[in-house]
Amino acid sequence: PNGTYSYTIGSISGYSSSPSSGLVIISGSSQTVTISFLRVKYSVTLTETGLPKGSTWYINLSNDQSFSVTGTSVTFSEPNGTYYFTVATNNKDYAPNKYFGTFVVNGTPVSESINFVLVTYKITFIESGLPLGTSWSVTLNGTTESSNNITIAFSVSNGSFSYTIEKMISGGSGVRYISSIASGIITVNGSYITVNITYSTQFYLTMSANPSNGGSITPASGWYNASSTITINAIPNSNF
Repeated sequence: PNGTYSYTIGSISGYSSSPSSGLVIISGSSQTVTISFLRVKYSVTLTETGLPKGSTWYINLSNDQSFSVTGTSVTFSEPNGTYYFTVATNNKDYAPNKYFGTFVVNGTPVSESINFVLVTYKITFIESGLPLGTSWSVTLNGTTESSNNITIAFSVSNGSFSYTIEKMISGGSGVRYISSIASGIITVNGSYITVNITYSTQFYLTMSANPSNGGSITPASGWYNASSTITINAIPNSNF
């Protein structure tokens, strides 16, 4: 019947109504009230850690939204739903701990953390020629690693690195091992690197004249490669 009537609109999860309440006045005719429902949006914050200051990182959402971020976080609003995202950065020395992921908006704000880590590549030094179990070492940019196995490995990021090899290793009395490489520089650019080191065996040849005034001999005492042929000469003094 004619009169003034108040009304309220019931709540629906994820939506807001406009108007949510009001008055209807009936005065001899029917009335129509139009209610508009809008999807409620909630804040979504993605925060990164690990990137150097000033690096740009990117977020791409499954609803075709994209964000380019130079700070540590980005905040945007989304209605309830499940969203897929991918992550990338312009700093090729770093990579996210997850290249893609999912977040669910369900009536409350959402926070996601993304950790970027320094990408490393392995430099592997492989030796040959040493007896099994012999200890050897490599120094890369001031860091020394030793091993009783045939390999020594370092994990590094992109860049140039100087290295030195333990040049001479004693094998006991009269025996030593000499490396084919003493030092060098390695440039890492997005891939693993292998450096092969060959150790040659040398023996100490002792030359002596008896008696010492009996004459001269060649060659002099010294180190010589294993399996090499040495020509020995003895030149006697007068009366010998």
